[in-house]
Amino acid sequence: MPPKDNCELSVDRMDHCDRRTLADMAEKNTTLTNRSLRGWHTLSAGEVAEVNCAVQSSPFPGNPYHADIVIQVNLGSADSRDDQREFVRDLAYRAVFEPR
Repeated sequence: MPPKDNCELSVDRMDHCDRRTLADMAEKNTTLTNRSLRGWHTLSAGEVAEVNCAVQSSPFPGNPYHADIVIQVNLGSADSRDDQREFVRDLAYRAVFEPR
């Protein structure tokens, strides 16, 4: 779920590198936060588009594969948080868990 003042979900684009590279990056990140990597959920860009969202490349230092799923929500709306939940739910229904 994105923060209340944001319409973006942070993701990595698996079609731009091999899974080992992404697993290594995720392992490093989870170690820093005292978590463990059990796997990831995958969505295609087409599945994201099915719920009227878009994938926007947003690389940053240390992760050239980073992107954001942009959720089409009016943050000024009184129902924006409910609207965000609806988009996130629709995305989650389409996601497939892949164990590490």
